[in-house]
This record gives sequence, C-alpha cells and structure tokens, in this order.
Amino acid sequence: MKHHGAGYHAEVIPGQQQGAILRHGSLHSHAFAYYAVDFKTGTGPGGQPQTWSLIVDSGSPFTFVGANPARPYRTGQAKTALGPFQESFRSAHPGVAGQLTQDFTQLEPTLNAETYFGVADPAQSKAFNTGSPDADGVLGLAVPVYSTYFTPDARFSSYVEQIKTKSLISANVVGLSLKRPTTGDVDVGQISFGTPTEPGIVWTPRKDVLGQPVWAADMTIPGLGLTNFAVLVDSGTSLFLLSTSAHAAFVKTVKGAVIDPATGMVKMPKAIIPPALAFTVGGQVFTLSGEDQLLSEADATFNGFDTAFSWSIFASTGAEGPGSVIFGMKGMEVLKTVYFDSDNDRLGFV
Repeated sequence: MKHHGAGYHAEVIPGQQQGAILRHGSLHSHAFAYYAVDFKTGTGPGGQPQTWSLIVDSGSPFTFVGANPARPYRTGQAKTALGPFQESFRSAHPGVAGQLTQDFTQLEPTLNAETYFGVADPAQSKAFNTGSPDADGVLGLAVPVYSTYFTPDARFSSYVEQIKTKSLISANVVGLSLKRPTTGDVDVGQISFGTPTEPGIVWTPRKDVLGQPVWAADMTIPGLGLTNFAVLVDSGTSLFLLSTSAHAAFVKTVKGAVIDPATGMVKMPKAIIPPALAFTVGGQVFTLSGEDQLLSEADATFNGFDTAFSWSIFASTGAEGPGSVIFGMKGMEVLKTVYFDSDNDRLGFV
C-alpha cells in the first residue's frame, strides 16, 4: 500500500475559524517518510489514557492503534472484540489485523468522544511494524464506504464520520496542508477537520479506480503524457509515484538525470534543475517548479542519499493503467492544502 517509515509526527491543537466548527492541528515533522497525529484513547470517565502516534493516511480505511509491540493497548473501560478487521499493504497480506474496539478517544480536548477503532494484534501486523517502528497505527482518512469492504460491522464508520455524527465538527471534510521540511525537526503544516473556509479552493469530483471507492481525481500532466488520468491522492505514500511510461518521460526531460542503481531513485547533478512541470486538476493549472521536483536537503540526508547529487520526488510504480500514478505527500507538499470532502464526494486543491 504505502512507503511508510520512521518519521513524521504531529500534534493536534484546538482552533476555530469564522464561526464554523473547524478544528486545526499543527503538523510536526522530523523525517522523510510520513506525517502523523497524536491520538489518545481511554479519555473517558475511569479510562486509562494512552497517546498514540498515528500515520495520517488518506488511503487507509481504518483508524487503528497498538501495532507497535513496544506499546500495547490497555483495555481499560473499552468494549473490545466487537469483530475482526484487517488491512492489506502493498508489501504484505495482511499488513495489519486485529479487533474492533469502542472507547473514548480524542485528537484534542474538544474532539473527545466514544468512537469505534481498531486495535492491531502486533503478531499479525509485523509488516506494519517493520516499515514503521516509531508509529503505533494509522488515522484512516479513506472514503468512508471503503471501510465497509473490510469489516461486517456496520457500526464501524470512519473516525471523521463518527465525530461529525456527534456534532463535534460541522462536516466530514479533512484538509491537509503539508509543508516540506527544511531541517531535521520543524513544524511544517496543518490538519483541519470540518467546513473549510479557505478561499480559492478548486473542487473536482472523486473518481473510483478499478471499481474501488478511493480518493482519486482526473489529472492531466502534458509533459509526462498523462491526460485526464485518474490519479490516487494518498498522504500515506511518501513520493509522487508515476507509471512506468510517465516516469521514463520525466527522466528524459532532465539533462544528466539517471536512475541510481542502489536506490531506484532519480538523481542528477547539483547544477541541474528540472524544467517546470504543469498539471491540471479541476480545470485549474498548477505548476511544479524545478525546485519543487527535488527532495529537500533534509529529506536526502535523512534517507542517506548522496548529497553531492539532487534527488527527484518522482519514482516509478513499475506499472501502467489505473492506479499506477499516486500523488503522494511530496506532491501534496507543493500545494497549499488538499481537502478530502466525504460529504460531497470530491477533492479540493489550493
């Protein structure tokens, strides 16, 4: 499913804007691989509060905790064993498995409610543990109906849908403002829940891919030979992943660019800047500058890449056709905000 790894951490703080119930949080990053939020369980009367670092993942149907065996979930007042769940990752099947649970949870004090979530069984979740040793689970932001594909329990709706139903937010809309790190440990963005008030949002309908209800939008990238191509928008994928042919087209546009045999990543001499690359979504043209298409020095250093070269944010999925292009977090960092609007089945870009 992803390119998860040790890294991003976030801390959610309360906030409101222009009278709407809109909660904000600052995103705190110290590495290349993911963004995460602090998520608490056991926050009700008589509970045993625990804090989890959860990857913010728009491609995951489940919110779950407890995948790290070093930090086991304490049952406390929770209602456990409501039913099984599992989620498969691209690298392993299943990636995570465990039991559905009901307990009080919170992302910040005003978002405290009894919700359903998953508790992973570390013994059945080793693929996740291996990829993300510093993470405890996932805050799943996938299209809400997607979770029903993985569990027969009708009570288990998405976390954001649950807090909307309890009137803690005004709408099932999540905004992610991801800002690329320039040093090893910085605050680099924001997550928001509720009705967006940001001006200039370009909305576009959500598209299914291979019959699956996922966050995808038609995108055109003329320079890479992509026209109205359904591109997955996935905050849980680190890079901007391209189909085999689009990736080859990108490499040809950059003088001196080669694929590094050790990493599979595209590198180029420091003096070379890729040409600007335009892409269109929702009828609006956005531009990736040459600098936007390169990993930051902090990212390259964290990954152990040779900093005598510049490294591209693009990598290949090794596939063609539906699902072969993924607008991951390195693409999202170039934009101001990406909105996932489950109420209106659409994506927003600023």
